[in-house]
Amino acid sequence: AEYMGVFASRYVFGICVISTFCEVIATIMDFQMKVIVKENYGSAEEVAAFMGFFGQMTNSASLLFALVGTQTAINVFGLRFCLLAYPVGCMCVTALVFVYPILPALVFAMVCLKSFNYSLNNPSKELLYLRTTHDIKYKAKSWIDMFGTRGAKSVGSLVNQTLKTSKLMLLQGGSVVSAGFVLVWLVVASRLGH
Repeated sequence: AEYMGVFASRYVFGICVISTFCEVIATIMDFQMKVIVKENYGSAEEVAAFMGFFGQMTNSASLLFALVGTQTAINVFGLRFCLLAYPVGCMCVTALVFVYPILPALVFAMVCLKSFNYSLNNPSKELLYLRTTHDIKYKAKSWIDMFGTRGAKSVGSLVNQTLKTSKLMLLQGGSVVSAGFVLVWLVVASRLGH
């Protein structure tokens, strides 16, 4: 019954899009990065060390922006700007990976995606729930957070499974699919930010 609240209102469905499309893109790009990491590092230990370093970079960037940027960005630029800034950034890093399908570009893209999702997209998205009723806030939000994000990761995994036959297809085709999701997300975020 919770899912009916998501689809009954265009506003709440828009929140669902903002919550899930970033997961589709992150799932695609995460797989792209891991394919390139395994290609560049010979042993499982080297891959693990690299992924540990990547996690430290992502968490440090998230913490830094959360401490100095999140509240400032929302207060100075407003909610609409923050709702649009993240998908615009996603489009930029998606284009970067399309043009430069190499490990440094993928690492930069993933650090940006993950850190700004935690520090900018999630707080902005949560502010959208303030305009909803108590029922929507708890029922639809829980459905979106549980089933919507897992469904989005499944969609991203399906894209990866379909495109993994060729590294070039995975990197460039995955970037094109991600860009399509970003375009829809930008339209929805623009409308919700008013």
